[in-house]
Amino acid sequence: MLYGLVAGARLATAILATAAFLRLADPDRTQALASRVAPRSALTVALSARLAPTLRRDANGLRETLRLRGTGAERGQRAAIRQGTRLIEPLVASSLERGIDISEAMVARGYGAGRLTRLPEVPLQRNEQVAFLCGVVGLLVAVVLLVGVAPYEIYPLADPIATSTAFVLAGLTLGVSIVAAGSLRTRP
Repeated sequence: MLYGLVAGARLATAILATAAFLRLADPDRTQALASRVAPRSALTVALSARLAPTLRRDANGLRETLRLRGTGAERGQRAAIRQGTRLIEPLVASSLERGIDISEAMVARGYGAGRLTRLPEVPLQRNEQVAFLCGVVGLLVAVVLLVGVAPYEIYPLADPIATSTAFVLAGLTLGVSIVAAGSLRTRP
């Protein structure tokens, strides 16, 4: 049971960290950083991330259209699967059409036509510097925990929580995360 709680805490930490990054990070700056390593992959990921909400909006519109026509009024799991399969073809068609439009727009704007021009880098604001520093501290703590400097054993006998260096470091990481979130919170 204790192992399940620790595994659940690890999973929740990873989910919350990813959600916080996606919520707080500027997608354009993230793509710019990733494009230095893998330019084509960064563009694909950025386009996919930006088009996922559009695909969801299209699916909701198509589902509403089916419901208004009277074909989506059935209830139950099988009816939901049937309705979902009816959406696949129009969603694929609209996605392909949108992909063609995007590729034409990219060609019109000169993507892949030669040397890139860059906008001047915007300096980090103070709250972004605090968040960056907190991220570096969190990364260092994660590396220390992964290397095994502060092991925590659950099986066959759990280590005492209060004396474990791993939990002290985890608490430090939590505190750093709270400071980072507070520094990035927008004020009216």
